[in-house]
Amino acid sequence: MRGWREDTIAGVPCSPHAASSTERTSGTSEIPFLIIRGADEEAAGEVTVRDMATGEQHRVPDGDAGAQIERLLDH
Repeated sequence: MRGWREDTIAGVPCSPHAASSTERTSGTSEIPFLIIRGADEEAAGEVTVRDMATGEQHRVPDGDAGAQIERLLDH
């Protein structure tokens, strides 16, 4: 993924990690959030932010992923 690097967003460590099918569906991994950028998201200039504890997902503009995670952390 172009431009991705290991970093933090809203204080949460992140990296361009491809989640396993277990991580994507079970919520049992230690990954609190996934930022997903598939072909649909890329075409729209968006990413999907998935809260792994609840399974809730939100599509947001590329630059708003950190703010979305901060909102989720505040709840």
